[in-house]
Amino acid sequence: RFGEKLWVDQPPEFPQVKVDALRDNPAFESLLTQDSKPQRFLEWYEPYLRSVWATSTFGDSLDKMMALFCSDLQHQRFDPVLRSKVSLTLASILVNLYTTAFEQPNGRQLHALCYRTSSYAKLICSIAFDRSYRDQPWTDARQELRKFLSLALSIDGKKASNLVSKVSIVARAGGNAKRTDLGSIPFRVHEPIWKQVYEVFPKDDPNAMALLVKAVAASAHLDFLNPEIYKSRSTSSTAKDLRDAYAAEVRTHRQALETMRKGFQDVVTTFASNSKSVQTLLEQEEVVENLMAIMFSPSEDLSSSAQEIAMQAWDVDGRDGSLRAYFEKHTAAAFKGTMMFLKTAKETIKGSLEACAVSRSTVLCLTDINDALCSRPQGLLFQGEFGKDGAIELPSAIIGLWDLMSDVIGEIFKCTVNWAPHMDTSVMVLWMRDALIFARDMVSKFNVFHDAAAESLQTSLAGASPIKGRGRTSPGKSMVKKLEEVITEAVRWLKLTDEELLHQTVELVKLILRCFERLGAKPPQVVIQRLEGYCTDREDRENQKAKKDELTREQVSGIAEAIEPFLDEDDVKKSDGSSIRKSERSSAAAIEITDSSEDDEVQLIGQSKPPRPAPAKKTESTKPKVDVYSQLMGASSKQKNKEKVHLDLTSRPTQSSSSTASRVLPGAAGVARGLVKSSAKPSNLSRSKMQEIWKAASAQAREIQAKANEEAQQQSTAQAPVPGPSKGHQSDASTRSRGSAAESSEDEASSEDEERGLGALAKLQKAKGKVPTIQKAERRGIQLMDSMVKNPAKERLTAREQAKRTQMRLKPDLSPLHQMILAWNYDHGGEDPPNLEQLHLRRIPDLFSSYDEYRKVFHPLLSLECWSQIVKAKEEPQESVNCNIAQKMFIDTWLEMELGILSQPEKG
Repeated sequence: RFGEKLWVDQPPEFPQVKVDALRDNPAFESLLTQDSKPQRFLEWYEPYLRSVWATSTFGDSLDKMMALFCSDLQHQRFDPVLRSKVSLTLASILVNLYTTAFEQPNGRQLHALCYRTSSYAKLICSIAFDRSYRDQPWTDARQELRKFLSLALSIDGKKASNLVSKVSIVARAGGNAKRTDLGSIPFRVHEPIWKQVYEVFPKDDPNAMALLVKAVAASAHLDFLNPEIYKSRSTSSTAKDLRDAYAAEVRTHRQALETMRKGFQDVVTTFASNSKSVQTLLEQEEVVENLMAIMFSPSEDLSSSAQEIAMQAWDVDGRDGSLRAYFEKHTAAAFKGTMMFLKTAKETIKGSLEACAVSRSTVLCLTDINDALCSRPQGLLFQGEFGKDGAIELPSAIIGLWDLMSDVIGEIFKCTVNWAPHMDTSVMVLWMRDALIFARDMVSKFNVFHDAAAESLQTSLAGASPIKGRGRTSPGKSMVKKLEEVITEAVRWLKLTDEELLHQTVELVKLILRCFERLGAKPPQVVIQRLEGYCTDREDRENQKAKKDELTREQVSGIAEAIEPFLDEDDVKKSDGSSIRKSERSSAAAIEITDSSEDDEVQLIGQSKPPRPAPAKKTESTKPKVDVYSQLMGASSKQKNKEKVHLDLTSRPTQSSSSTASRVLPGAAGVARGLVKSSAKPSNLSRSKMQEIWKAASAQAREIQAKANEEAQQQSTAQAPVPGPSKGHQSDASTRSRGSAAESSEDEASSEDEERGLGALAKLQKAKGKVPTIQKAERRGIQLMDSMVKNPAKERLTAREQAKRTQMRLKPDLSPLHQMILAWNYDHGGEDPPNLEQLHLRRIPDLFSSYDEYRKVFHPLLSLECWSQIVKAKEEPQESVNCNIAQKMFIDTWLEMELGILSQPEKG
């Protein structure tokens, strides 16, 4: 009642002196032996220990109490009734103290309780489990001590889990970690009690087995810590204490797990031999939930023990059969236990330095659970009576299971990057493959989970209606929302180099995108942008030096096809924030592309009519045509072996006919225009290369103009008009960078072209002795060629169309052919297939007018050939092999199976 204030202003040893004086009083023993309720003279010990809870004498006070209850008052000279009531009082006090101590942050009191109670493990376990204490008056004491043991052993599992988080934090801190981060109290479990439990455990007591199952399940998700991974990264000489303490904690954790699990499998094997006891065990409260947690354990011994109980109870085989039996016979408990473990596993995966073992065991068990629930037609969700006993609200359980499965696999994908530096590649590849297979299996069963959650397997996704009588809507939107994190993290795995892992990742991403498409939802924008990045620059992808991933052309085509429904090509933002439709962009002005890695920023910077192409000039020159693209960029593949022609824009043209003079390139714009026109694929030019060409052409144009002005100033006596170039040429002396289109009309541009231009320099050779009129500086405009601008929207459309054509060429759709063959009756006799009357055989023409005609002619012939092969195969000796089904999944109307060959082919 007074707590710690009871001993204020007293010496530290004063409380213990008072207690010793009470114990030494002969009247105290007389009261215990003569009173019918002796426990009322012992219950004061709990408030007394709480009064010294935070003092240094707590450990000594607890030690003397344990000696009194477990040694002095358990002497044979006392009556069994008194001894049983003393044991009952002790168990009640310990339960209350342990509950309080576990909530304390420093753990000092819990460590003291663990140490003192372990000293009397033999007496406590004997009263709780030994046959000699089975009858009255020990029944109540026996039950209370089992309650204490269940609490204490379960706390051991929770402490082991907390230690993993603590050492992971210290390891991540590296050189910044301190010795105090590990705490001052070392990790400890009730090792003597665990050993004694396994030694005296009764082989036919379901209640005792339920206690042990609960204790083991608390740490079932843990695996042994690898000392090479879990170690202090601090190399400072002053951190020696930290490294030593860290290594000691890792060793203690391993020893603790070994102690808690060492005898469990033997105990379960002995207990499972009695089928009646097993059935009684499964009816105990929370037993199935705890067994489900043990089924998920990365420890093979623990997992096989839980399987052994199921196999004995329901005559099933293996992990998959055991999990199915748990869900079928104890539906509510199986769902609850699975979801409880998934919550624990999620926190463990998120907080551990590495959690490969628990991740692998989790995805393997979840794969079996999905198979048991969703496989057609034997899946439990297809059974009419499944979940109809009123013990569970099946739609809520299914949605909860789906959400947790999505959370766990998303967390696994996310944390894998952090685990990789600490693990061997072979180990990582193994469990990463299992994780991807599970994720594909889960997503492929999306329809089944959805329909079951909507309480109607006949409700299609397209017409799912709100659940009647419950006021709930279709769960599809919330279920697909949970896949956002999964696909966000899975896209990062597209950088993997392992061929099988990459294939599984691509297929998973495509499956998830298909779910989004069917539900009318949109994946996260960052996912679309990343995937779209894999589908652009297709020609550069063929260059192995430019590839940043191992995706094949077929895989990229599949990704492009999958993201196509989520790409909005209709709206492109203008600089003022308004939008313009794709139909309006045909007459839009030049487009400027910002220099960003995403290649998605497209902005309209001006509107003008596209420039008219210059009319072709016919010349009688016999010289080979000069290819401007080849001159500036290097000869093309067809011209590499030809003689290279040097183009010198600085040299003066010879005095020849006007047609010859008009062939002079009109400045930088003319060079650029000639470049673009001579290139069959201007979009293939890189941005930097185009800039180099533009700068070189502009520099030469400026040099020519400067020389012309210098000559004009030297001729002071003659004045003559300078004829302009032919229509279609345009001055580009000021054209030095790309910008908005000129705002002048076509008529103004034509008149200006006639009065100015570098083409006029060709006439200067005829004006010797005359002083030319210096032309007035005119307003110059900048014209940006549409063909020189890279349009990302158009490129994406082109890339997508190319990907679709590649997909159709590399992987044609053979589903109609397969459906027709599978619809045939295998036992049908004769040389003609069963559907011969539907084939409509035709004569093969010399020419085909269309693809449809070609298909109508050869499809029946191909059908006949397939049937002939089947008939021939039936006549030949058959080969048989043993195989197992590694995986099954539904894709649309197809059942896809992965088989593993177990034996060599034998003649059969």
